[in-house]
Amino acid sequence: MVVIIAGAWQDTGSCGRWASYRGKGMSNPAFKFDHVHIISQDPHASARWYVEILGARIARDFVELGGMTVLIRGKRPGEDPAPARPIRPYADFSSHNGWGTDHFGFLYQGDLTAFCAELRAKGVHFPVELKEGVGGSLLCYVAAPDGVSIEIMQC
Repeated sequence: MVVIIAGAWQDTGSCGRWASYRGKGMSNPAFKFDHVHIISQDPHASARWYVEILGARIARDFVELGGMTVLIRGKRPGEDPAPARPIRPYADFSSHNGWGTDHFGFLYQGDLTAFCAELRAKGVHFPVELKEGVGGSLLCYVAAPDGVSIEIMQC
């Protein structure tokens, strides 16, 4: 199992559409976000992708990446994972068009247009190209290993 760890939600100023919620805590303080869990055909290759493409850092038996914990593990005995549907753009949104988790997102502090050019040069596929989202922020979706979709929003 590989773990991608990221720190707690931090107030970085007016960044993204959720900025007004920062610092207000969760609606139920007994809960704190812990992780996203990914079943991978090749957990080590997936972890390398997060390091090489998004700049995550491997530390012992986990990987650190800006603000989110992602567990990556292989298939367990008795499991028969179904392939994930690819995300696709619709008129005003993007979706896997299936029940369950659709994607997870990161806020990017910097020039998202330039970062996307770097990702494209590394061969990253963009199922949803860079565009202006609701509220005027730039966003895109990248295809990560194992059918995972990652939204990146400029803040």
